[in-house]
Amino acid sequence: MGLKGFQKGNPYGGRNKKNITWKVDENGCWICTSHYLNKGYPIHQVNGNKTYVSHTMFKLYKGDILDNMHICHTCDNPNCINPDHLFLGTNTDNYLDKINKNRHAKGEKCNNKLSEKDVSEIREKCKTISQRKVAKEYNISQQTISRLITGQTWKHLKTEGK
Repeated sequence: MGLKGFQKGNPYGGRNKKNITWKVDENGCWICTSHYLNKGYPIHQVNGNKTYVSHTMFKLYKGDILDNMHICHTCDNPNCINPDHLFLGTNTDNYLDKINKNRHAKGEKCNNKLSEKDVSEIREKCKTISQRKVAKEYNISQQTISRLITGQTWKHLKTEGK
């Protein structure tokens, strides 16, 4: 399947003026098959400038992209270019969408100093040793220890009694 009406020389044709083509998956996503990916998002050239294919599809089917707005995916599939799965949102909207769908980095993915094993050990040690001593042992601050003990951080790891 591909975008009808795209002719050679069309500014949306991408590298070597390729037509935008896709296949439809079981979720109704239009998976771009014609352009290379940049961090999972298909990209092409429009009038000599690199741009995301999803931006082009949004403009073609829904209209202009307002300043300071992002193209967000309801399907959370960066390779999807289905205009029905694309919506405009602010950076905050995009971030909150990620949080609400539990796609944000947690634990070791966003904290390279501690592992999940370290957090479990720290929580256990703090039952008998002061937070300051444990913090020194792990070369982190006492405030960091306090936040992981109270569950303010590492929320995805269960804390005893919660």
